[in-house]
Amino acid sequence: MFPWVCNQQLYSSRELGRDGTRMDLVGVLNTNHSIRIIPLPCKPASRQTIELAHSPEHYARMKRTSELTTKQLQAMTDPDDLYYNNWTFSAATLAAGGVVEC
Repeated sequence: MFPWVCNQQLYSSRELGRDGTRMDLVGVLNTNHSIRIIPLPCKPASRQTIELAHSPEHYARMKRTSELTTKQLQAMTDPDDLYYNNWTFSAATLAAGGVVEC
């Protein structure tokens, strides 16, 4: 997910439509071609910021995901919780940065 601004309103990349149904960015664009979208310039959160909410061990485990093999990532993945891939750390730090900076 990434934050975006549309017609002066802040959204995430997944939002509820006016009728309560889930809409994604593509769905919004497909239903209203006059929308102006402005991506927000979020930066990844620093280790120091992330460790205000998470342990150093958690930070290190997430950082390692960018270097693990597919087999190692699959072993970490809990189908009822979280899917890990080589972009997990990058996505997580950007999401945390979005919360703090945007």
